[in-house]
Amino acid sequence: MPVILNPAPVQKLPSELLSLVTYLTPNETEFSFLSGRSAETGLAIDSLLTRLQRAVIITQGEKGVIYKEKASNSQTSLPASSVEVVDTTGAGDCFNGVLAAKLAQGDTLEQAIQHAITAAGISVTKHGAQTGMPRV
Repeated sequence: MPVILNPAPVQKLPSELLSLVTYLTPNETEFSFLSGRSAETGLAIDSLLTRLQRAVIITQGEKGVIYKEKASNSQTSLPASSVEVVDTTGAGDCFNGVLAAKLAQGDTLEQAIQHAITAAGISVTKHGAQTGMPRV
C-alpha cells in the first residue's frame, strides 16, 4: 500500500516513519526544515530521498513542483498553473488528494503531479478550502 505523507504542520520525523513513506510531499518551508537546506539543493533532496521508499515531491506555490524519484538520477521541475490567487487555504490538501486519487487510478507519477498542480491551481482561485476544491 503506497503511503503519501504531507508533513504539515512541520515537525521532526523519525527515520522509522520516513522509511514507511512512499511519497513525501512537503512544501518549501517543510522541506527546508526536514533537510536543513533549500529545495533547489539537489544534495538535500537526495539525502531525504534515501530515507523514503520512492519519491520526494516539493510543492513551491507559484513556482510549481520539484520532484525526484529514487529510481531516477534526474530531478524534475513542473510549472504551476498560471492563475489569479484568491486564497491558498486548502491548496496543499487539494494537491495531495488529487495526487493520491490519480496514482490510485494508475497514472504515472508525473501525470498524477500534473493533475494535482492543475487542481491546486483551481483551488486557489476561490475563497475557502471547501469551496475551492475542484472535482476530478
